[in-house]
Amino acid sequence: MELFAPDETAAIEQALIADGANLRALPLERLGFYGGRPRPLPVAIGNCFYDEDEDWDERYAGNEPRREADRRQAQLVAGALWRGCARLLEGLFDDLCELGDLEAAGGDVQDFIENESEVLHGLPPAFAQEYDSYFVRRFLVVAADMTTKLAGKWTPPSCVAQELAVRCLVGVTDAYLDEVDVDVERGWGSYVFDALVEDADYEFLYDITSVGRREALLRMSHVDTINLGFNSWFEPFGDRPLSAFVDPEPPARPQLQPSEYTVDPEAFPGEARQSALDSGELEDLSYYTDEGPFTCPLAITREAREATVAAAPDPDNEEQTEQETDSYYRIIAAAAAAVQEEPDRVSARFNVPAQDGNGVWLTLVAGPDDAGGQHLTVQLATP
Repeated sequence: MELFAPDETAAIEQALIADGANLRALPLERLGFYGGRPRPLPVAIGNCFYDEDEDWDERYAGNEPRREADRRQAQLVAGALWRGCARLLEGLFDDLCELGDLEAAGGDVQDFIENESEVLHGLPPAFAQEYDSYFVRRFLVVAADMTTKLAGKWTPPSCVAQELAVRCLVGVTDAYLDEVDVDVERGWGSYVFDALVEDADYEFLYDITSVGRREALLRMSHVDTINLGFNSWFEPFGDRPLSAFVDPEPPARPQLQPSEYTVDPEAFPGEARQSALDSGELEDLSYYTDEGPFTCPLAITREAREATVAAAPDPDNEEQTEQETDSYYRIIAAAAAAVQEEPDRVSARFNVPAQDGNGVWLTLVAGPDDAGGQHLTVQLATP
């Protein structure tokens, strides 16, 4: 069923082609049109690799309709992206207003993000609980900067958040093309990603929902990832510039009160720690610390892990790993203040909910390492 009459669709397409001229950072050759002899690029960029010695006219030899079809497709995509830039920013403003109202009224923010938001649902869903008004304001700034660069000279994204803004732009643009019933070949988004983003490491953030946090973070630990921890999304890549509004220190998170501190002895202090890691009495969980406000070695004792697994609401449930991982995240985040307040040795107790309602008491202990830094151990709390 057609959404628009043929004449209306033709008018929309002509308007898109005109708008596409504003997208100066993405010439048609970067959007899948190989007509003429494009200016060679210094490096290969995915599907948009150009060989300096190859005449792309050969692609269309004897097939002028194909040349025009490719040109028109690239023009339509360019125009849709231009309009998508405006829709992206407008959607973020709408999301910010609605989010502020929900926060003030104590409403269900996560449900809004997942089911009603204009743009925020396009961000990694595993971190939806972190998308508060402060985050959206910062994300809006890097998104606006991205749209400005698309109107002029493109420079690579300055941070992970701006890479995610590119992904959101493609999603918003794709929805717009469907809305106005303009037919373009699927897969056009790959040209945009190849042209604008240097690598796809940020895609691991979306994998977390499909393979579980633990598995995704394990995968992340074996590749060259940069700033993928949530608290690092707005940290600049190298010396790339960021707005002063984006770069400042985030607001302080809730801190533990001194009365909540409890000093427990470390289960495997000193040289015993490495022996316990080698024997399996301790399991290394260091890859989780990238998601907290600090980075240092982290391990959990076998007893603590087994008790946590046994206490899960349904130990046989396929989501058990993710529930367990969420518990580790809560422990790490809540203990951060204690670790930073008393660097020599401090521990804090936390309760992991259990099926019987009592839960399992765990302790996160910070101890000194040989290099003068700290390591963390999750263990059963002493009686």
